[in-house]
Amino acid sequence: MFKVKGKGELLSKFEKGRIFAEKEQGLLNRRFARDLGRCHAVVGNFVKNPARCRTKRSTGRPSLLSEGDNRKREASNTNKSCTKIKSSLELEDCCMGRDE
Repeated sequence: MFKVKGKGELLSKFEKGRIFAEKEQGLLNRRFARDLGRCHAVVGNFVKNPARCRTKRSTGRPSLLSEGDNRKREASNTNKSCTKIKSSLELEDCCMGRDE
């Protein structure tokens, strides 16, 4: 049979090149997945969307608070001065609360 690589090992540039070349020849994913020693699902996912390969997926629950909500919350829950709040939130220099 063939040895399947462990979970989490990324496709090398060589493997990606072989997948593109063999796909252009019209071979089936399962066939050249077996030749590479990879799972057919890995090859199929790469063929479907090569740009997604090696990109970090967002994990966790998205924040319900906007950037403005975070600033308001920080200002209301602390006894910090405006400059300290601005530096802790890593805001750029701007005129806060002034109309220009």
